[in-house]
Amino acid sequence: MQNIPLELNLGNHDDLEAILTDFIAIARPDQRQAVIDALLRHQASQNNLQGLIAYCRYVHSWVLEPVHIEWARHLLSGARICIVAPPDTGKTRLIRAWCEWAIGLRRDRAIMVIGNTIKQAKKIVWSVGQVIKTSPRYRLLFPDVRPTENWAMDAIYVTRTGMPMEFRTEATLAGYGIDGAYQGQHPDDMIFDDPTDQSDVNSPPTMLMQREQVTGVL
Repeated sequence: MQNIPLELNLGNHDDLEAILTDFIAIARPDQRQAVIDALLRHQASQNNLQGLIAYCRYVHSWVLEPVHIEWARHLLSGARICIVAPPDTGKTRLIRAWCEWAIGLRRDRAIMVIGNTIKQAKKIVWSVGQVIKTSPRYRLLFPDVRPTENWAMDAIYVTRTGMPMEFRTEATLAGYGIDGAYQGQHPDDMIFDDPTDQSDVNSPPTMLMQREQVTGVL
């Protein structure tokens, strides 16, 4: 059987199921996964909700639940949003996946993550950085996203050569504690991940300080 032209008419399809239907008739069983992967890569390269859904499935083998899709829809709306849900429901996991995907779509993006402590924020930066550096599927999907020598636990930079904001000073992804030294930064996106811990809520001065940081500085 001849090689399947995976790029054939992909640009004319918006529905993943329609694409799979087109190719399933000519794909042998041992070829179907390759076809699915190619289609997911095509979908994941699109800057829309289906793109983020496909990215999670292709890079992380994570099929989003309806609640995650709803969160993702709000993430892509451009509005300020607040996700409140019990622990271990995928909030931070979805945020990390969005960061990876958003960086792949636009290499000169700058994202800031604020946690209650720098240690907490570093975990997100490190996790995203590991995917960018080591995931074969990520590198196949976004081959132009390459780490630079400026790569640390709390801030990572990818190559921005040829991009409109090639020489911006902000990190591609940087993590800070709620009282961190982020003055003067101008990120495109700002993420707050558990900026308040359980003991903070018992201290009115601490809560006031955090509110002033968020509303007055950030």
